[in-house]
Amino acid sequence: MSVNEEICYTVIVLKIAILGGSFNPVHKGHIFLAETVIETLGYGLVVLVPAYISPFKQGVPEDRDALKRQAEERLSLLLAAVEGKRRLTVDDCEFAREGVSYTIDTIGDIVERYRPDGKPGLIIGDDLARDFPRWRRARDIAGCCDLIVANRTGDGAEIPFVHTRLGNVVMPVSSSMVREKMAKGEDWRDWVPEGVAPPEPGISGDVSGDLSRNILRRIEREVRGMLPLGRFLHSRNVALMACTLAARFGLDEDDAFLAGIAHDMAKGLSTPLGHGEMAAEMLRDSFGVTNSEVLEAVRWHTEGKVGMGDLAKIVYIADKIEPRRKTVDPRLRELGKTAPLDALFTEVVRGTHDYLERKGVVISENARRLLQHLETKTLQKAEIGHEKKNARG
Repeated sequence: MSVNEEICYTVIVLKIAILGGSFNPVHKGHIFLAETVIETLGYGLVVLVPAYISPFKQGVPEDRDALKRQAEERLSLLLAAVEGKRRLTVDDCEFAREGVSYTIDTIGDIVERYRPDGKPGLIIGDDLARDFPRWRRARDIAGCCDLIVANRTGDGAEIPFVHTRLGNVVMPVSSSMVREKMAKGEDWRDWVPEGVAPPEPGISGDVSGDLSRNILRRIEREVRGMLPLGRFLHSRNVALMACTLAARFGLDEDDAFLAGIAHDMAKGLSTPLGHGEMAAEMLRDSFGVTNSEVLEAVRWHTEGKVGMGDLAKIVYIADKIEPRRKTVDPRLRELGKTAPLDALFTEVVRGTHDYLERKGVVISENARRLLQHLETKTLQKAEIGHEKKNARG
């Protein structure tokens, strides 16, 4: 089964790889490398990390506002490039740090938040391999990552550390070539992923493939256009985590992705309704989504309520512990790999309440009732277990 079929594989504990770069702009070669790593080396997820300021690049704008605009444009195009691709994600941790981006810092950040299975892979092109020993803390990088050297120039450059040679075909495209095409007013659409370049006049973006997949991609695209970049990154992370949890617990992965990508689509809109309730109405009225489980998951993702179905539980969980949230107790992300759904849900609800109380946020009545209900169930289960133990004794 190929990654190009764009389905969410059943991955419970992710083996992840990291692909960093300027992505100025992202092109087909970047996506090809990431997907080749997935297909040939067995990684469950590739995290694309755009640099805020790369130590390898010159000509960075001195004006802070110009730098930020350029960075956000690169991030926006990268998000367009991964549309519909559930084993590729984008992380903006280097944007959050600002300044020059160093790989050793990014690795530590990614590992802390994604909690991968084993060492992460680090994908570097052979065009950078010769200089790798001069990277900041190169030996530490080699010790905490599985290095993957990909063919970019085909010159066979190696590095003096244990590594895996990807052996990929060299795709004859680079960001500088795309920029040159743009500057000359020449057609550059064929060199970038679908969605990065505007469609040619009269050509629709949804012209092939399974209809339900195209509807999901359309909704993802619509949500990306509605939300600020940071909020959309959160929404996409929720969708991917919900998809993975759905696979683990035997739920429909498309439904999970849909609820995750749409859960915050009404965030920031002026409405008397809560943003979850409004998003559910928008899904139903504007996109024709009638699946009651999806609508319930979107409606209750913030506060929760007693009696939520399993899909609503996993979207609630994903919303609270997705990797972009930096205040999450790492223990909850570890529980996400192994704990039964109800136990995981209870711990995430409890952790959310603790966090809100520390912040002085008023907790809704629905949320209070939910926590009380779960605590009562936990106590009853413990009492039953104690009685059974005594009976055996």
